[in-house]
Amino acid sequence: MKKINILAVTLFSMFAMFNAYGQETSTSNNVFIDQVGNSNTVTLTQTGAGNSIGNSSSDYATITGDSNSVTMTQTGDNNIAQYVITGNANTYLSDITGNGNQVQVTCGTSENACSGVTINQEIQGNSNSLVETISGTNIFSKTKVVGNMNDIEHNLTSSNGKLDVDISGDENVMRHTQAGSAGVEGHNLIVTLAGSLNQVTTVQNGTIDTNVNINVNGSSNVINVLTGN
Repeated sequence: MKKINILAVTLFSMFAMFNAYGQETSTSNNVFIDQVGNSNTVTLTQTGAGNSIGNSSSDYATITGDSNSVTMTQTGDNNIAQYVITGNANTYLSDITGNGNQVQVTCGTSENACSGVTINQEIQGNSNSLVETISGTNIFSKTKVVGNMNDIEHNLTSSNGKLDVDISGDENVMRHTQAGSAGVEGHNLIVTLAGSLNQVTTVQNGTIDTNVNINVNGSSNVINVLTGN
């Protein structure tokens, strides 16, 4: 199995770009990243078979620093992507098409929160599962899934994290959590859903400034919304 390891450390340069494409055969396509520094741009493209970016609980792709941009594209087969992002004003963009999609993104920890971070993920087709665990302030997360076995989970701890979830169809289950001291336009959630076995659970806590907008078209809906103060 071929592994590509990238370590990017930026001390003086304001910009670095890394294109990582790892594929040994049609069944082995793994990329591991450990990036440290600011104002970097990372672009990853994987096509076909067993592609993964960070493929175990101990082998996450890690992005540490401020004003970094990560763009990932995976097309086909057993896609797995696992990221830990720490820092401020970072952007993570993900586009996955087809087959066994699994994405797990952790942004911020109890020691090092994220601030001013944008996470934008789009998945089209097959056995989707997506988990975002985000801790910080001024978070914007947008997720779009077109179809199949979707199971979406957002664990957001933020006083003003914005979530925008758009799902089209199939076995949807979603749950969303926001917490922290809201106020001055904190808490926000928009869910648009078209069909299938939906179940939407959402919890947004006080104090004040909470806004939930859910629009579901059809199928076996169960919707639970709890805000509070």
